[in-house]
Amino acid sequence: MAPTPAIPSDVPVKPAPLSRQQRGWLEQAVSLIDENRMRTFNCAITSIHSPTGEERVASEWMVQQMLGLGIDAFYQPLDERSGNAVGQLKGTGGPSH
Repeated sequence: MAPTPAIPSDVPVKPAPLSRQQRGWLEQAVSLIDENRMRTFNCAITSIHSPTGEERVASEWMVQQMLGLGIDAFYQPLDERSGNAVGQLKGTGGPSH
């Protein structure tokens, strides 16, 4: 039996400069970040007890947060104790596939 080839752990990435348009998009996105709001959100979500397989309460909380932001969202149960928070942010462009 042939030995299994090693999986590379370092993949070279060639940095590419941002275009003027991309730089503008990035700067606009960064300007919208509210550090205090992010800190509050992170504290709230991490304070919800949600060990693996028991994420229901955290997922339902996340659905409420998304709905509060105007994002279409729903809870997708997997079983009685676990499920997913699913949100869809509609864009103005064409299909993404």
